Amino acid sequence: MRTPPEDLTEEQVAATVSRHWSITAARIRYAPLGFGSHHWLLSDVVGGRWFLTGDALSDDPLSSVNQRLDELEAALTTTHALRHRCGLPFVTAPVPGAEQGLLTTTGLIALALYPYQDSLTDVALEPQQILAMVTALHDATEAVRAAAPVEDFSISGRPSLSAALAGINGGLGPYATAFLDLVVAHKRPIEAALHRHDALAAGLDADRDTWVITHGEPKANNTILTATGPVLVDWDTVALAPPGRDVWMTGLVGAYTKATGRTVSSDALEYYRLHWDLKDLCAYARWFTRPHRRTADTDLAWKGCVRICGRLAT
Repeated sequence: MRTPPEDLTEEQVAATVSRHWSITAARIRYAPLGFGSHHWLLSDVVGGRWFLTGDALSDDPLSSVNQRLDELEAALTTTHALRHRCGLPFVTAPVPGAEQGLLTTTGLIALALYPYQDSLTDVALEPQQILAMVTALHDATEAVRAAAPVEDFSISGRPSLSAALAGINGGLGPYATAFLDLVVAHKRPIEAALHRHDALAAGLDADRDTWVITHGEPKANNTILTATGPVLVDWDTVALAPPGRDVWMTGLVGAYTKATGRTVSSDALEYYRLHWDLKDLCAYARWFTRPHRRTADTDLAWKGCVRICGRLAT
């Protein structure tokens, strides 16, 4: 997120790190990165550098705080196992704190701590490099199958989009009316996309024997080239799922099948391309159908809405 959480100061984050990880901050600053999680950079008093992520536990009024916390804990536990039990060097795993806990909470934010990853270059990794990590990840499935989160094909925030499609404007903020007008103007393609999404999901859910452990978002800006090789970050979306959940994003379906012997169905590729847009559109709907203000994040979200509706219309 580009905007820090309103109800959490850098001093509170530093105090939480001290309590849970016994690390004393010499300097901490908010890092305006990504979309969804909050991030901080922390330097400790002995020269160590750390990266913190913070995830809101109350974004979706239909999900309980405990449910979201359980989901995050399952994802991070799986990530830790992939790095330390399976020995996958490209997995950026969280650091255990008090009582080996990988997460701690402050208010309604769940915090996780990671070693800082120094990047050698700003140049994005090649798709083949990303595919190599994806392939190795999928090959580690059996070691984490029992405890990993499982794809459920749901879209968080979907009721908010449904309300907007019905012309219900419950939002109060700079983008409330514009969002409602945009969605209503694109009602037919959005509803068709939702229908197709659900039909594809039903078919994929019936074939779980081929599912693997997936990252969920193995895109170029979730990779870093370090001195020891490329790494993948942002593992909160890790889950057992059809391999297409990762492979569609690499664009190297044939190379993946050649390397692994696993086929990726055209339905899986279509589903995850569609799911990506609908997931984002529903997340934005959850913002714009509730009270909000204009920030760098809502500006980006609005532009995203326009692009997604344009794609769905074509």
